[in-house]
Amino acid sequence: MTLTHWVSKSFPGGVLDIVDINLLKKEKEDLSLKEQCFSSIMKLALECTRQTSEKRIDMENVVSRLHKIKAKIHEDARYAETKALLL
Repeated sequence: MTLTHWVSKSFPGGVLDIVDINLLKKEKEDLSLKEQCFSSIMKLALECTRQTSEKRIDMENVVSRLHKIKAKIHEDARYAETKALLL
């Protein structure tokens, strides 16, 4: 089984099964936020590794999607921090 096939079989429900456990250890951070982040990145990675170049996402869109993922992570982290302060 190839790495791409293994990841695609695990996606989207088993994302945390394919991520390095060391990336999940920080207790301070919300696990669901990390799962959403990893899911977005894995989805993009699968689009980058399609069999034929015609089916792969172009690099301009990859960069755009990565920026959106990063912005969403920062937005979600700020929301989680604000929510924690209010509780």
